[in-house]
Amino acid sequence: MKILILEDSNEKYMALARVLKRMGEENVSWVDNQADGLAMLEEAAASGAPFDLAITDMHYPPAPDAPSEFDCGKRLPATLEERGLQVKTVLCSSVRYQVPGFDACLWFIKSSDWESELRDILQRLR
Repeated sequence: MKILILEDSNEKYMALARVLKRMGEENVSWVDNQADGLAMLEEAAASGAPFDLAITDMHYPPAPDAPSEFDCGKRLPATLEERGLQVKTVLCSSVRYQVPGFDACLWFIKSSDWESELRDILQRLR
């Protein structure tokens, strides 16, 4: 799968990328704001090699050098639909959200078994 992680925490990105790599996912990209992520998703779709999955945090900047917004990630599925981009989306948050519009929601905290949950989500979305 071709995966884009939208996350402003390097530590969280590295944890996700490490688990994805152990699962055999080598084509993982990362952005720390939504504007850059949307640009990557659009460029990939236009080139004929679209992303299969976007894993997004809830709280991160909408643009480079902008302050984080609490629900930036929550808006991602609607924004993708508005732009005609068909990318499966997973909300990855430290709060246990179940947000409509996402293909899955991942509860990312140390006390949960988020790694197994991520494996299950990827198997289901393939």
